[in-house]
Amino acid sequence: MRPSSSSSTPFDCGNIEEIDLDLLRTATTDDHDSNDISCLRYILYSYAHANPDVGYCQGMNKIAFGLLGAGLDASDSLSLLRCLLDGGILPAGMFKSPMAVVQGDQLVLEELVARRLPQLSAHLRGKLGGAAPLAPATVSWFLTLFVDCLPEAHRLRVWDMLFVHGYPVVFQTCLAILELSQPALLQCATPVAVYGLLQNVRAVMEHVDVDDFGALAFGQPRSGAVSASEIGLVRQQLGV
Repeated sequence: MRPSSSSSTPFDCGNIEEIDLDLLRTATTDDHDSNDISCLRYILYSYAHANPDVGYCQGMNKIAFGLLGAGLDASDSLSLLRCLLDGGILPAGMFKSPMAVVQGDQLVLEELVARRLPQLSAHLRGKLGGAAPLAPATVSWFLTLFVDCLPEAHRLRVWDMLFVHGYPVVFQTCLAILELSQPALLQCATPVAVYGLLQNVRAVMEHVDVDDFGALAFGQPRSGAVSASEIGLVRQQLGV
């Protein structure tokens, strides 16, 4: 059972109004009962209260809902949220305004796509232009840890790997999604078509077997996987 009484605990944080607005949006778009909403409020209030320098950022609500949806209670979900955000799994400052970390890592992702999926990279740069043409779609992949773009079984596979192998798993997952979407993306002739497909990539992923997805994203030899050192070198090269 998820605790409901804890959600009534008073909190003093500067993000209550923003959190409550997001709770209302989430409640109207997701199939969750009132206890889920109460648990989510407790998790987000608690985190913002304990971390005033970070506070609250959109995306945290999706991650917390994903943890609750995996069967964890509010207390365990809060503990894992803290582990992700403050325990060294995700980069320090990833959810802190002005979001420089996650914005910079969109440039890193673009470089990794160019190295591993050069045909797709060339096509997207030609159609979209700019230094980070994927960013309008992929920023949310980073900030929600794929809650909106992957079916639950696929996302839980990613999260298992994330807790074991850390942040490079996020980049490997993005690359796998893009590789699986590559045939359709190469057929897109306009920016509207590209972004429409990327923003609805879950529909593509629902037709991909979870084991096949896991093998593509994480089954390659470790020498071919995205490593923390490669991410660091790319950041250094790009100056982000």
